[in-house]
Amino acid sequence: LGCRLAQISARLHAVNVQNSPETYYQLVETDATALGSTTARDGDVRTWLTIHDGAGAGYAVTNSDELNFICNVAAGSGVVLDHVYTGKALYYFCKHARTKSEELRGKHILFW
Repeated sequence: LGCRLAQISARLHAVNVQNSPETYYQLVETDATALGSTTARDGDVRTWLTIHDGAGAGYAVTNSDELNFICNVAAGSGVVLDHVYTGKALYYFCKHARTKSEELRGKHILFW
């Protein structure tokens, strides 16, 4: 919402690791409305935010592909990610980026 209100043209991507993306869209809409956002002025939350499903097998449950990815990131970069939030989020964002590479090619990406 801050990027939208500040008219920053960045496209925001979020990865949920607990519930469905729809649950988080509803939470963001509720919070945005409480902060004074209106659909007429700011558009629908889905026009400025993409929420990717990253729950996998469930909250704090990882599979071997996710754990291998987290280990490879640590070995290759020295950055240690947890398996509950950050590691799963990066795994599923990278999975999205590989399947939608044209959408992200040439873009600056900040994973935070």
